[in-house]
Amino acid sequence: MSGTIVDSLLASVAGASVPVDFGKNNGVRPTSAQVTANRSKTLRLVLGSDVSTMNGFSGSQGKLGGDGFNMAHMVFDSLMITGYDKAKNVAANGGNSTSLPNLLLSATPSANNTVWTCTVRSGVTFSNGKPFTAANIVVAMAAAFADQTVGFAINPLLNSVTMTDSHTVVYTTALPWATFPIVLADSQIGFIAYPSTFLGDIAVSPTLIKSELDSGNFTAAGINAINTLCPNGMASHGWSPGATSKIVGGGATGGYPIGTGPFTLGSGDWTNNAGATFKRNSNYWKLDADGIRLPYVGTITTKIQPDTKQQYDYLTAKSADVIYNTDGNYMTKMASAFKSNFYVDTNAPYSHTVSCLMFNTLGESFYAGGKANWGVTGAGSANGSDAGSAAVKDVRIRKAVAMAINLKTFSSTVNKGLYPWGGTSANAIDGVFNPKSPYYPAGGTGYPKYSTTGAKALVAAWKKDNSNKTPTFTINCIQGSSQQTTAFNLIQAACKAVGITVTAIKIDSATLISRAIYKQYDCTFWSQFGGVSPSELFVWMMNLKAVSVKGNGDAAANCVDSSGHAFPASQYDTCGFVNFAQHINGTQMNYMVAGLANNQGSTAEREAFKNVDKILAADVPYVYLGTYTNAFASQTNVRNFAYATAGDGTTKALYPNETVNKFSETFLV
Repeated sequence: MSGTIVDSLLASVAGASVPVDFGKNNGVRPTSAQVTANRSKTLRLVLGSDVSTMNGFSGSQGKLGGDGFNMAHMVFDSLMITGYDKAKNVAANGGNSTSLPNLLLSATPSANNTVWTCTVRSGVTFSNGKPFTAANIVVAMAAAFADQTVGFAINPLLNSVTMTDSHTVVYTTALPWATFPIVLADSQIGFIAYPSTFLGDIAVSPTLIKSELDSGNFTAAGINAINTLCPNGMASHGWSPGATSKIVGGGATGGYPIGTGPFTLGSGDWTNNAGATFKRNSNYWKLDADGIRLPYVGTITTKIQPDTKQQYDYLTAKSADVIYNTDGNYMTKMASAFKSNFYVDTNAPYSHTVSCLMFNTLGESFYAGGKANWGVTGAGSANGSDAGSAAVKDVRIRKAVAMAINLKTFSSTVNKGLYPWGGTSANAIDGVFNPKSPYYPAGGTGYPKYSTTGAKALVAAWKKDNSNKTPTFTINCIQGSSQQTTAFNLIQAACKAVGITVTAIKIDSATLISRAIYKQYDCTFWSQFGGVSPSELFVWMMNLKAVSVKGNGDAAANCVDSSGHAFPASQYDTCGFVNFAQHINGTQMNYMVAGLANNQGSTAEREAFKNVDKILAADVPYVYLGTYTNAFASQTNVRNFAYATAGDGTTKALYPNETVNKFSETFLV
């Protein structure tokens, strides 16, 4: 690696021949009269799901899906931004220290890619007027380390986050990580909230820390106090989730989200699953290429509608200005009806999110009684508390489900012909990478092919070993989603045809995500993977089973893989909490570590991720159904409905725009 960010970043979807067309109504700037008019205008946005709590908007404590990212991007800025080279149709995140800055101007690695020294942009304030500094990043990461969801995701990956002065923050990773800045651009830990947003409070020198945070001026004592917050991950964090002092933090209930982003969300501006009102941040730091302060539009209202048909109906009835839609049933209709105001990311230069069935391969709940616990079952019932299905723990049944589903029929019925990766074959998806990707294994992954005969044979073998019982399990589905109802009905019929009984548990999106996080399911509809770098897969595949878990002062423990090989808890002390499928494979873990350490595009990195894909295909923790094709559609008077620039206000950004949008550059004519 040379330079200060990541040189020559390659897209996972290499070889896509058609450049992304952003449409004539994207990438335009308003006239001065339009700017003035938009200050008092309202943009109406329809999304499919909501976050569950106010502090759930934050990157440190949120549980964000695609819709959640759309909302979070309005309140928060990401630390970095992934760029886009239209001529080459590839993602580009760097090349020199100022290529795609946002809240961070640069990220410089140590020789072994474990220490990343980052320069923080000067002159940025939160929407409440308080200065944004390196200290805010440390405080936000302390809250993240302490969070019982986000903390388990990042603790195996980060050793510490500290500041050296008000504009320099240092991330130390647990392993060599050649593409770490991508995480600061694409993942939610790149969203930095003002401390009062967070649930809980700082328990270390709160008075000193608050005084210096609010002034932006730091003494040596203040820096030392802040650097005690997360020097060694969860084991030493200075955040107390149950505190109520409200000195630094939002106390026992958390506060409303305060960020540096283009819009604000006040305490009375959001009602769960009903919608929100985002108001223009008049002090937003970012200017467009003409020097006009963003955002253009004065207000954005959101409406939550999980049913994709209803989303489309809102748009055609002109009850919405913009919708974000992932349903192939309506994409051809939107393309025809809205033409220049329709964008779909079919040929975008990144690996798309994979739509799948995810299995709880251990059949166990991870979390009970406030502590991680691998011995407590809790998967299959409607309330997520009863013992899970034995069937899903057996790879034969998982393979049988994969072989029972005709993906050509599924694509034509559920996705309306939008085949994965733009292919046309019934087996077009057999892994997490596009077949055109340099990470796709030569000759395929070995994923089970469609065969009802083969599926029946596997079921018969399982029944022989299980007292001739019928393999039975439940599938978690989103209540009110017509697309998932259609998908479930097709899968249920396919499974029944080969001798497997499945039933649906219909719940809202937030509950579905929560049950997946805490492993309270047999099988669930899910979307995962994707991104501009395969290193982003790592967090989902930490696959070491915990003997016990170190955290919040617990004694150190070891983690073991399925072969009994121990790994030190100091390196892997949360042991796969966000490996929601609980897929344990030590060989895959070794390949993931190798892929993380090697520079993107190198032979070693590519071969490592090819082997990861083959192991997933053999063990079938996921039954692949397709890839998420993301679309935005808007009324014809909306401009920049799927468009954003980097911190300079000029350079085209890849994220946020195509799959998520912060709407800072959207305006009405």
